[in-house]
Amino acid sequence: MKSAIVRALPMLAVVVGGLPSSTGCAAGREPAPDPSSSVSVTGGGAGGAGGEGGAAGAGGEGGAGTGGGTTTPCPTAPTQEILAAGVLPADAAVFEQPPGATSPFVFDPPSGVVLPAKWPTPRFLVHTDTLPKLVRLELRVGTQTLGYVGRPAPSPPAHADSVVQGAWWTVSVPDVFWTSVSCQAGSGVVAWRILHALEGMQNPSGVTEGAMRLITGADPPDLTYWQIEDAVGATLSIERLAVGSNPKTLIGGSTGCVGCHAVSPDGRDVIYQRPGGNNSFRLDVVRPLASGTITSPTLTSLASTVLANAPLGTPSVSTGAWGDTTGRWVTAVSLSTFPAQQGRLALLQIDASAATMTIGPEAVPGNAAFRVALPQMAPDASRIVYVATDGMLEGRATGEPDKTFDLWQVPVTLTKDGPPVFGTPAALNFASNTPHGEVYPSFSSDGQLLAFMRVPQGRGAYDEETGEIFLMHASASLPPVPLSANLGPQGPAVYSGLGLTNAWPRFGPQTVDRPEGRYHFLLFSSRRGSPTLWEARVDGSVPHGGRPLPRIYMAAVLVTPDRQIASFPAALMPGQRVDAGAHSGDFTKVTAVPPP
Repeated sequence: MKSAIVRALPMLAVVVGGLPSSTGCAAGREPAPDPSSSVSVTGGGAGGAGGEGGAAGAGGEGGAGTGGGTTTPCPTAPTQEILAAGVLPADAAVFEQPPGATSPFVFDPPSGVVLPAKWPTPRFLVHTDTLPKLVRLELRVGTQTLGYVGRPAPSPPAHADSVVQGAWWTVSVPDVFWTSVSCQAGSGVVAWRILHALEGMQNPSGVTEGAMRLITGADPPDLTYWQIEDAVGATLSIERLAVGSNPKTLIGGSTGCVGCHAVSPDGRDVIYQRPGGNNSFRLDVVRPLASGTITSPTLTSLASTVLANAPLGTPSVSTGAWGDTTGRWVTAVSLSTFPAQQGRLALLQIDASAATMTIGPEAVPGNAAFRVALPQMAPDASRIVYVATDGMLEGRATGEPDKTFDLWQVPVTLTKDGPPVFGTPAALNFASNTPHGEVYPSFSSDGQLLAFMRVPQGRGAYDEETGEIFLMHASASLPPVPLSANLGPQGPAVYSGLGLTNAWPRFGPQTVDRPEGRYHFLLFSSRRGSPTLWEARVDGSVPHGGRPLPRIYMAAVLVTPDRQIASFPAALMPGQRVDAGAHSGDFTKVTAVPPP
């Protein structure tokens, strides 16, 4: 860390209180943080007030679930204000004056966001009309307040010749100070306050404040996603991004289906859709290694032959159907031109010595016009939820308007080295025969929740501007509720349009149990933010219509003891490229290759 000045000044008051009940969402920051910013020390803390729909958290040790807090003492945070290198006390004195009324627009992280406690140092993404000379960032946990004064870092645009509206910039405290603050917070609230001062002004221009909740017991995401380079030719690749580092290409040069990949539950293999013969698609099962990508040793010779010859799309896997005792099963959509196979479920045990593909029943029994799309097997491998549609394309939902998209389910019984047995398909309550279209289903890791994208009647279901994420109990016993993060921070510098293209929801593998309920973390893609900073030009899917590049975001979801579903604003996954689109994030950590 560069040399800094410590000065003794009274801290401005920060109101911690409860997290706001804002339904706003988050967007991004662009440069990847330095790996040293990763937080590795956590501990118990004071209980945080609940966010929207959530009760207050109890104090003490980190929450139960996948992990808990440690008893390691927290690093000592400075008790006096820190000035960045090159900032003099006389310069910072401007923040002793009353602030004006022109508040900075804080875009990410948004107030009310809930994050894993080991989240890297937040780099607040802020918009003002003019780039400030100085910025003051305060963080507060309980009665402890940390003040930092530095110079704003201009955010890089997607293109060197982009004409960006106003000034976008970031500010963050030094990593070592965030480590102390987040440790002190435990599963609690960190309040923040941002002021900015323009060149030549005697007072700060304005102030914006908010708060974030940290949750111990869950790690920051280590995810994979489809990336579309914003360039002629629309090069597609599968990227891996461990939060706190830079993305790494796992599979490059593919021009296959966007979002059509899955990572095995053990994190060793990637199953993805690629162009095959006869204008169709095939599935590859590969294992990324530090030395390069190889065909997965899990794949038997006969299974490899089946995949080489069978047109298949949109693969998925399940924790309950991937292991030595159950066999390793891939669920997909048959893209065969044979009427008895076209648009139906296909199941294959890829580690079976006598592997053979089994075709499921019609998507809607008695209605040959409907096809299966985007299947997802439940975590206990007892059923498969899929989209029943007359608008299937390449195994996914088409962007054509005036098509029907309903969620259906079918029971399935799997036996290792034996043929799967399908039950009778049935429409999923509250997600079929509605005035909407429902696509992209995703189960939570405990099998209790189902997330999906909903579009208005008459709209398409691929890169659809009006798409929104909904949540419901997987039993379909109660109507779905919208994800709070469907909305983003509102301001003149960010895109609104008809919607933010919220799509491709995917739950993470970890849950955290707290007195107020069980927390889940959900990834989704969205075209939110500045259309001039993250400027989309050629994105390889459908015309972007002035929307920003799509990025991957994460939102927390809480299920209370009385089965109420609450959700919170979303944060951008740090480290994504500013000049490339990102779709269909998958939470599963790739264990076969070291993190990037």
